[in-house]
Amino acid sequence: MTDHGLDLAVIGNGRTAALVDPTARLVWWSYPRFDRDPIFCRLLSGDEEKGFCDVVLDNMADFQSEYLRNTAVVSTVLTDRNGGAVRITDFAPRFRQFGRVFRPPQLIRMIEPVAGLPRITLRFRPTHDYGQAFTHRSVGSNHIRFIHESTVIRLTTDAPLSYIESEAPFVLTRPHHLVFGVDERFQDELETTCREFCDRTIDYWMDWSRGLSISYDWQDEIIRAAITLKLSNFEETGGIIAAHTTSIPEAPGSGRTWDYRYCWLRDAYFVVKALNRIGATQTMEDFIAFTLSIASNPDEPLRPVYGRVIVGMGRCASATPRPSRFKTIPTAASSSLRCRCSTTGACHGSATKGFFGCWRRSAARPASSRWKPTTAFGNIAAANASTPIRPPCAGPAATGLPPLRVDWACRIGRRTGAPWPSRSTTRCCRAPGTRSVKRLPPPSGRRTSTPAFCCCPI
Repeated sequence: MTDHGLDLAVIGNGRTAALVDPTARLVWWSYPRFDRDPIFCRLLSGDEEKGFCDVVLDNMADFQSEYLRNTAVVSTVLTDRNGGAVRITDFAPRFRQFGRVFRPPQLIRMIEPVAGLPRITLRFRPTHDYGQAFTHRSVGSNHIRFIHESTVIRLTTDAPLSYIESEAPFVLTRPHHLVFGVDERFQDELETTCREFCDRTIDYWMDWSRGLSISYDWQDEIIRAAITLKLSNFEETGGIIAAHTTSIPEAPGSGRTWDYRYCWLRDAYFVVKALNRIGATQTMEDFIAFTLSIASNPDEPLRPVYGRVIVGMGRCASATPRPSRFKTIPTAASSSLRCRCSTTGACHGSATKGFFGCWRRSAARPASSRWKPTTAFGNIAAANASTPIRPPCAGPAATGLPPLRVDWACRIGRRTGAPWPSRSTTRCCRAPGTRSVKRLPPPSGRRTSTPAFCCCPI
């Protein structure tokens, strides 16, 4: 098989996500959530042919893979030398049902003949415990269960199970459907359900894309980037992961192989900011709820990274051994000023729109209570801002001046009632020795202009 490197498409639904290469091979899928054990891990398996699901077309001559426009659905067409062709459609179901978003930990694959009599082989090789092959499986009338202790993955299909078990080639004469997911009995007719889920998923993403506020330039690229960012949001808790993978080196030969399937608050802020600019503010509201859950525990210091559920540092803090390429380097649980500053600033930045009255309002909620949930962050910001730090542009002789983050303390404290820095506080804005110094605006009950920012590169 051709190695396509990191030329991959992402499919997901806000609960789980998978990566697909240009020939429709599923090379990465953490199941049942972003940060769990990868069922498909071919991306990091080296020369071992394990941890993937693909469709092998005999005598394949060409392939074309693309997203269906403005969706997270991937369509791939494989063509053989005799003109035979097969279409493979991959997606994770996501649509509105019963007043809420339906997003099960499932992947669905539909395989359809397009031309001629294509001869294909269906291969399904899941793994557990970060790259270990399943040793036990059971076969039903229309499903195969792969079992290892608490990990159970179920493949439900209308394709011939004997061909899948033996990985034998056969001629594709009618559509086949495969559903990967939880070990539950499939209640409805498989083909009808898969096509309904596909149509409703396409409709959902099309409606979501229509709600974006974007310019005429680069529309396709912006929408594609927005969908990709949206797929990194774990909607149950509001956390936003940095990436869907782990153990991929930062650079060739670097040896740094972080697990990015966690929520770095600073990186999450940039995702929220980007989506806010095009009108996708629901992610911001979910992330604010996530950060408020962090701030609600006064006994726990702020950390730069959290899991999808706020239970400390997760596996990043205590790296557990990984077989072969799955070794990860732990994230330092640092309490340095830089860590506290970036973490606090990210939480404040993501909630900026809330401070200016962009939260949902209701008649039963007094205007004064809109700022109360952010009081904890206001106190933290004011405490951090009062820490004397020497700006790098002030030279070795200057000490005791607050850093740039004092602006965040001013903006947060003014609306939360947190301790206010001294009104006479000044900070450098130019090179040492100049008189170009800006003074902080005083607090007031009414809304004032945005505080001026120092241009010092802190």
